[in-house]
Amino acid sequence: MPPEEAYQKSVASIARWEAEVDRYPATLVRVRSVSDIRAAKAGGRTGLLYGFQDGVSFETDLDRLEMFHRLGIRVIQPTYNRRNRLGDGCLEPSDAGLSNAGHEAVERMNLLGILVDLSHCGRVTAAAAIRSSTRPVAFTHTGCAALAGHPRNRTDAELRAVANQGGVSG
Repeated sequence: MPPEEAYQKSVASIARWEAEVDRYPATLVRVRSVSDIRAAKAGGRTGLLYGFQDGVSFETDLDRLEMFHRLGIRVIQPTYNRRNRLGDGCLEPSDAGLSNAGHEAVERMNLLGILVDLSHCGRVTAAAAIRSSTRPVAFTHTGCAALAGHPRNRTDAELRAVANQGGVSG
């Protein structure tokens, strides 16, 4: 969808979930940090950690990252399968990597403490983000390319690169 529509829908979705947390405080808890995860577990509550599977909602205005961080976003995939202004997704036939805006987005996400999730990024885009990031990155959900040749599955080299930087793959 167009960036402005994605932005509006993202804010509305976060507001809807925030209302649910307020409505069910005995069941739900906001997760903004590791200590919030521990508190949710200790209290037997479900912790909600917000994330985006695409950067389209901020791709035209990277200043929105700060606002989204304040709203609780802690995980972002720069791309979701297709190309956007930040980089190329895993289903793009020509993977050109991160754009200048993509590199800046990774830098800002690092500064804010937002996890860079590369699960749906193209191989060149993911490699560029791994090199560009000063903090660990992740493939939060993927498979092994050696076992199943799907474009979203990751090679052993990609999985090692994330692990060598202190990141994780799920």
